[in-house]
Amino acid sequence: MGLLDEPVERGSTYTHSMAYRVRTRGTILEALELMFQGRSRRDLRRLVSDERVVVEGSVVTDPRAIVEAGDTVECVRFGRRIKLHPRVHLLFEDEHLLAVEKGPGILTSGGVRGKEPTVVDVLEHYLRKRGLRRRVFPCHRLDRDVSGVCLLAKDPRIARRVRDDPRRFLEDRIYHALVEGSPRKPEGTIRSYLKDDDTTMVVREAAPGEGKLCVTHYRVLRPGADWSALEVRLETGRKNQIRAHLASIGHPVAGDTKYGARKHPAGRVALHAARLTVVHPVSGHRIELCSPVPEAIH
Repeated sequence: MGLLDEPVERGSTYTHSMAYRVRTRGTILEALELMFQGRSRRDLRRLVSDERVVVEGSVVTDPRAIVEAGDTVECVRFGRRIKLHPRVHLLFEDEHLLAVEKGPGILTSGGVRGKEPTVVDVLEHYLRKRGLRRRVFPCHRLDRDVSGVCLLAKDPRIARRVRDDPRRFLEDRIYHALVEGSPRKPEGTIRSYLKDDDTTMVVREAAPGEGKLCVTHYRVLRPGADWSALEVRLETGRKNQIRAHLASIGHPVAGDTKYGARKHPAGRVALHAARLTVVHPVSGHRIELCSPVPEAIH
């Protein structure tokens, strides 16, 4: 079953556009084959017939149409999640990047060989099945028990470029969290220095000279006496930042016993990466990726 034949699951669709600059004269179909390596011609023709392909600002409906070197081809895609693993669904792919919707209970990378697969393992297996022996490298990480949108690259230099300058390339990182209690202010900013505590294996607040400055913005969506639903936006992106910051104001993420939570109303760490706006590190185009918030976190 091809990419465009995948059934649409409720709440799983998203829209984004991606661009490609044509290197040599040829048909639009040939250009699309370079954009979406490994996809069948049948799927690519459907992109054209569905009027999702734009060349230099004009919609193209004929797959035999000629494009010239230097032309910009844009593909407006109505994405559909492709299930690669019970906890990993593919949201986006081009010749440089992969984006997935990660479920709780799976590592982004690392782990022990021969044990449970990681997101990286799943994606490398997916590429091998298509005859592409490529490695995959995280552009950022989601903790094992955190779900949502996660971005990875097919080239270590691209992944490193994103990791080294997340404010530039990961433009908008929105999370949803269920926390214990209710913050006094309906919205606020948490700003502090954080560092790893090797003794307790958690991230803790530190003096300015000892840790890294971290900034987290939050907004209360639904307050409650026992639990409150928050929207959280990362300005910086350090390890465990949201979990450590919310715990520091007395409202740990529900289920996050590592940071002081007492109960598990969602049966998991109730934190979900709901939206990620990526500035493509090669083309410069913006890609907005969304993942519906699980009912347990609502």
